[in-house]
Amino acid sequence: MKRHPLVAFVGITFLISWGAWLSSASRQSFLIGAFAPGIAAMIVVGINERLAGLQRLFERLLIWRVHIICYAAALLLPAAVSLMGTAIHMMFGGDAPDFSLPPAMNVKLPAYVRGWGPAALVLPLFIQHILYGTAIAEELGWRGLGLPRLQQRHNGFIASLILAGLWALWIMPFYWKQGWIGANERAFTLLAVIPGAILATWIYNISGGSLLLCVIFNIALKVTDLVLAAPTSHPLVGVCAYWMAAGVVLSFAGANLGAAAKQAAPGESGGGVRQSETLLGGSRL
Repeated sequence: MKRHPLVAFVGITFLISWGAWLSSASRQSFLIGAFAPGIAAMIVVGINERLAGLQRLFERLLIWRVHIICYAAALLLPAAVSLMGTAIHMMFGGDAPDFSLPPAMNVKLPAYVRGWGPAALVLPLFIQHILYGTAIAEELGWRGLGLPRLQQRHNGFIASLILAGLWALWIMPFYWKQGWIGANERAFTLLAVIPGAILATWIYNISGGSLLLCVIFNIALKVTDLVLAAPTSHPLVGVCAYWMAAGVVLSFAGANLGAAAKQAAPGESGGGVRQSETLLGGSRL
């Protein structure tokens, strides 16, 4: 495990997630599988580096003093991609969605927020995802352990491709269990995994390896889907919007995706991207 921490992390993640998702379709099984990347990261780092390594891993959730551009990217990129998808849909003759009736209006909400408008729901939904969602566990694994090690050997673009492939393989049993593989159009959303990973790597790098910003981006994607109405169109429309956004980032940031130079190998659970090696560094509390 010490010689190949990334392989160990992927193996433990898949073992926990696939075991949970293939054994049951219950919400409890879904949550166990979704929390698996964070659990696996803590197991690998804990065995290899004990408490000191775990402390370094969790400290990266506290890197909040970053450039305002980092926050703008993490919070607003999902909305920009959604609106880009709407624009593509309308360019080909589709109707505009009713922005006053986003998906959040059709789901069961706590009594104290019922009747609130889409904009007013953003903060409560963000807090709900922080407290009860899986974003922190996901990012502790994929961006906390996986991405830094991949970027030790590859540039940000190649690292994103590898991470996207691992994520797509990881989620496949859940998609299959839900009936989203095969004739179901939902399977096309997997084509957005690569550009999504590119955007997440860029945010990670320009923020100096901040897992906090990665968590914000993760949650912003989910909250945007709830509060910003999108047209009823083929999933490939949204996929095209993601690829366009990733293309813009690649054209400006280059293959390193915000890391100014190839990273020196950090410690076993090190921050991955040093402040001196990023365009917009970050700092801890």
